[in-house]
Amino acid sequence: MRLRPWSLALVALPLVALLVMLIRTPSKLAVEGNAAGAHKGDAVSREMAGAAERLAGAIRFVTIAKSEADDEAVGTDAFGAFQQYLRRCFPAAFAALEPIETGTRSMLFRWPGIDQAAQPRLLMAHQDVVSAQGGPAESWTHPPFSGTIADGFIWGRGTLDDKAALLAILEAADDFARRGQRPARTLFLFFGHDEETGGHDGAARVSEQLKAQGVRFEFVLDEGTAVIRKPFPGAHSDLLMIGVAQKGYATLRLTAVARGGHASMPPKELAVNILSTALERLFAEPFPADTRFAAPMLNAFAPELGFGQRFAIGNLGLFEPFVIRTMSNRPAQNALLRTTLAPTMLAGSDKENVLPRTATVTVNARIFPGSSIADVVSEAARRISDARVTIELSPFQSEPSRVSSTQSPGFSALTESASKAMGNIPTRIVPGLIVAATDARYFAPLAADVYGLNLCRLSQDDLPSIHGIDEKLSITEYSRMIEFYKHLIATP
Repeated sequence: MRLRPWSLALVALPLVALLVMLIRTPSKLAVEGNAAGAHKGDAVSREMAGAAERLAGAIRFVTIAKSEADDEAVGTDAFGAFQQYLRRCFPAAFAALEPIETGTRSMLFRWPGIDQAAQPRLLMAHQDVVSAQGGPAESWTHPPFSGTIADGFIWGRGTLDDKAALLAILEAADDFARRGQRPARTLFLFFGHDEETGGHDGAARVSEQLKAQGVRFEFVLDEGTAVIRKPFPGAHSDLLMIGVAQKGYATLRLTAVARGGHASMPPKELAVNILSTALERLFAEPFPADTRFAAPMLNAFAPELGFGQRFAIGNLGLFEPFVIRTMSNRPAQNALLRTTLAPTMLAGSDKENVLPRTATVTVNARIFPGSSIADVVSEAARRISDARVTIELSPFQSEPSRVSSTQSPGFSALTESASKAMGNIPTRIVPGLIVAATDARYFAPLAADVYGLNLCRLSQDDLPSIHGIDEKLSITEYSRMIEFYKHLIATP
């Protein structure tokens, strides 16, 4: 029997409703952890109380990435003091690690493993943080660089991005070293000092240094995605997306030129108007969508969901337009689908009564894997189609990464270690996309695969605190991060 279009619509509508419910992100997920439990008298709690205090101490160092001139101007070196603090906190680890001079504030170590023939792995984190600007200090529940421990959390700038990962690696290494143990295979540890400002002086230089020495890695692991609790209605598992690719990064500078003059006698053709029209054309429609990183997530959760939801997921070919439409309305999900553009800076006249001869706007592009910077520039020029508008690229740019393997022994080591650290918490582990740019991109030429993850469970309410206000990490989740690195270090 052949169904008429309106009959198909009647069948599809309830399924569409279920799918919309499925991919809608639940709000207010709770984060585990309470201070009392972390400070009880048993050995594990005492150990975590000490670890929490060490992370809190690390937060108190204001390691905001800045130039040499800035450091000289304020007469202090927060990075040097921070590194001395790390050496005091983890004496066994630093005795076991072989330091490699980098000529920068970035830290690089080699940790000889049991299997010297196995290809080494690179574990990464960064020392630097962004400033606590964006609101008055009193907007924070606890001052951003106080390192306060309260209500089961360590509070302050860098707890999530990225000092917790750095200290978790050292906590795990110190534990191994104190027990006289070595990693299953040789590890390199890299802690950059300027990731937040592009990594040019740190990761970029160190990767070239290692390349010149002929160093190759089985895989690189850097910061990435976190664990989300029960992400869909009806799901009983958590979601961990291990980043297997990074978006590219480029900034386009659009400039319109016209006659200047006095604002009391404006001509018909103004630089600002030309630029405004160019922006309208550029943002008239989004870039094409690609569900390759959304589909594994939906497929992984299908067995846990109701019949209608499973049917919708099993027929994404039919329902893909609805998936794209729904996800496109949510900024975080939209970023997983396509190249995105965002205007960030505008400039025109420096006086209120003077017409500018030039008007400029900077547009930040995050480029989906499979596309390129050249593709974005070409598409921007096609859409704008105005000879009066020039398009230039800023010096800092990086192409989208290749997609790393999900069939490699390295990916298996990560999933195995993550599963152990999650304990009895059901967790679906799937490959995902990192929408931001990290220092790991500089080491991609030296490794078969590059991955990104932060093994801690965060609520949706926590995510805006990264680079925002009230950044904090549950002590329970910090313990989970440490356990993850312990398992990974021991995994061949």
